[in-house]
Amino acid sequence: MPRDPRWVQEGGGLDEVTCVVIQNRYLLRPSVAEEAARAREREGRRSLGVAKILRARPYRRPKKVEGSPKPRFHAVTEAAFRRMREAYGEVIAAFREASARLLDGDRSAEFPEGTFPPGLPFVPFPSTALARARGQPA
Repeated sequence: MPRDPRWVQEGGGLDEVTCVVIQNRYLLRPSVAEEAARAREREGRRSLGVAKILRARPYRRPKKVEGSPKPRFHAVTEAAFRRMREAYGEVIAAFREASARLLDGDRSAEFPEGTFPPGLPFVPFPSTALARARGQPA
């Protein structure tokens, strides 16, 4: 990476879009690092350092995991999240109603789009309709 982003403008043989990308990467890197350093200083934290990072084993389980329940879905705004939660509740209610109708014997029960109806219980054939397996003794 060149030290001076003007190199790109002086005809380095790259198209304009690539030049802008290189310039932005060159110009943004120091500001991101500086902001992270300021944040660590404000919070009274230090960076891990090279030795500690190199000692880390990436495939080992962490000693402590901070857990929190996963959301059912993600949304950009709180209002969108509420709308999605309400819509999800409506789908669940419609599914439960259709499932109850199906289990009561109504095979024409319509399930919400994108859902899978539950399987029906096994109904054995009447004893007169059972076919004998070939080659098996009676």
